[in-house]
Amino acid sequence: DPVIILSNQNELLDANPAAIAIGHISMEDHLGLPITSISPKNGKQMEERLKNLPATYQVEMNFPDGEKIYESHISQLKSPSGKTTAKILHLHDITQEVKLKKLMQKERDLSIETAKSLLPLISVKCTSMPILC
Repeated sequence: DPVIILSNQNELLDANPAAIAIGHISMEDHLGLPITSISPKNGKQMEERLKNLPATYQVEMNFPDGEKIYESHISQLKSPSGKTTAKILHLHDITQEVKLKKLMQKERDLSIETAKSLLPLISVKCTSMPILC
């Protein structure tokens, strides 16, 4: 899973290889830059969510290879004295899970509509052939 470490000013301090891969960035070129300059659209969305911590959000991100949906956990790194020194952003890809849930809901809705359309037919059979009911 991608993990990103940000300063209190939302500047990139570190990122694991998974985060670098999804962001298509190099640490050398982006170290110390604000998250909004690294990824303008996704960065602005993240910056808003970084205001109230800790937090968990579902985040949709657009990449050249398509949209991804992440469950984002954001927490604070604190010094022994309790002062916030940085923020940790952990992203877990839930794209397939979300797509599957949507598909299952669609199939469920279709099944309910089909059942509703069959109810009048079942009613007719029960009145004309009570042994089947």
